[in-house]
Parts: sequence; structure tokens; C-alpha cells
Amino acid sequence: MLTTDAVVPDSAHFAPAQPSARERLVRALTPNCDRRRQPRVAAPYLLRMTPLEDLGRGRPGTPAGPPQTVVGKDLSERGFCFYHEQPLPFRYVRVAIEDPQIGCFELDIQLNRTLFSKLGWYESAGRVLEVRG
Repeated sequence: MLTTDAVVPDSAHFAPAQPSARERLVRALTPNCDRRRQPRVAAPYLLRMTPLEDLGRGRPGTPAGPPQTVVGKDLSERGFCFYHEQPLPFRYVRVAIEDPQIGCFELDIQLNRTLFSKLGWYESAGRVLEVRG
């Protein structure tokens, strides 16, 4: 005769398994919330970045210094992010992408954030104001 009053012995209760190292790494690298409004595409290119004068009212002007080489991170419809070795003392930059597969483009960017990474590089991001190419 079967009964439904069976008692489960204490040895049948198991603690949940600890996450593996891989699961902990993926969890640590995955942001809890993604505030991005636009999808991003990787842009791992060496780029020529030229500082631009600030004409005020959100308008970039003429080149304000010599170009520097920076490394692209990602691009969206409205924004661009890149890495550089020194702090940038200006708000507007022109980034030139020259690649035989994708062509030549120039982006005027209004920088709105810069972070210092633990690896000794700076990461700057901003809004794309104009694209030529």
C-alpha cells in the first residue's frame, strides 16, 4: 500500500552547487543593467584623432592641435568610444577611420565621458555630431 506521508531523510537535502569559475567570470563581466539605447558594433581600428576648437553652443571648430593615434572600441548610430594613452583637455575631436575594406570616414564627436582603466589607458566616449566619407 502506498502512502503520501513519506518522510524525506535529512541526507536527501542538498545545498545548491557552487558556481564554476567560468560562471563567476561571466557573471562578473556581464553588467546588471545595460543602459545603452542603441546597439553597438566593435570598432577595433587604429584611428587618427584630432582635437577641435570649441565654438560654443555644441559646435566644433577647426583643428586645435596635432593628431594622435587612438584605438577604437565601439560605435553606435549616435556614439563612439575609443581608448587613448593621455588625458584629453578638449571637448570636441575628429576621428578618422581609414580602412581598405570599409573606406574612409571622419566623425566629429562631442566627448561626454572619460574613464581611467586599471590597465593605464583612458576610455573616452561621446556623441557623434557629424559623419563625412
